[in-house]
Amino acid sequence: MNKSPDSVLNLEDIFEMLGTKRQSGGLHVDFNEVPLTEHPFPYPFRLGSSGILILLGGRMKIQINLEVFTAEANQVLFLPADAIAQLLEVDRDTKPIGIVFTEEFAIKHVHHPNDLNVLRFFALKNTPVWPLPQGKGVILFRLIERLYQLNISEGEPYHEELKSIYFNAFLLELMAEYRKTAKELEPKTARKKEVILQFLHLLTIHAKKERNVGFYAEKLHITPDYLSKILKEASGTATAKDIIEEIVVLEARNMLSSTSMSVAQIAEELNFSDQSFFGKFFRKKMKISPKAFRNQC
Repeated sequence: MNKSPDSVLNLEDIFEMLGTKRQSGGLHVDFNEVPLTEHPFPYPFRLGSSGILILLGGRMKIQINLEVFTAEANQVLFLPADAIAQLLEVDRDTKPIGIVFTEEFAIKHVHHPNDLNVLRFFALKNTPVWPLPQGKGVILFRLIERLYQLNISEGEPYHEELKSIYFNAFLLELMAEYRKTAKELEPKTARKKEVILQFLHLLTIHAKKERNVGFYAEKLHITPDYLSKILKEASGTATAKDIIEEIVVLEARNMLSSTSMSVAQIAEELNFSDQSFFGKFFRKKMKISPKAFRNQC
């Protein structure tokens, strides 16, 4: 596949990168129990669809919206649409199964939209990883198995109705488990996470034109130093400047790999003074020139 894994990724992109066949209709069900043998996502990416994965074995470390989480066997990992993520580590025996779905599919099929919104809120405000009791894991495994069978076969009577029923049953089982384990966030922690989410949202709007930390701090009504402090606490190492530049590089890679814009046009679109300055910036971050990167895509 020639698409660079650093722009908005839809479900077809993700599973094609993992070597599975494409599925249609806004839902992809991965029921391949073969362990991952390599790191599939070497760069940060912004997910275009929501994903719910269950790890049957192994361990993966993932950064979601600047926070690092570790998911292990018999745990659920929820990936909210539009989250900025990077897979940091994957054990060779890691075996994820699960579903990825578009917003359009959810709107059409979810019987209780508020339940899905609660799951999204839980993933964003608290943690996207939570453990499953052994009995619950077996139930979810069987639901995913049946949903997979329905999603790759169009010939069964009441095919769409059954797919909707099993999709909703899967979400309801997750909600039942969530309501047993969810805890209230400590207010200070909740406030910091809210600032981080607002900052990331502002980046999606302004990153092409604004690279000044002060611009974002002013929008958030906080000081640049405080913004960098909480971002560094969340990510472990990255300052606000680091993250802004990472998003600019993400946008640059996206345009280089998926548009016919010239390097000069991309430099102008990203508000660099000239093509030479953009080239130096890109090479510093990627260890390769924009033209050479495009030739690799």
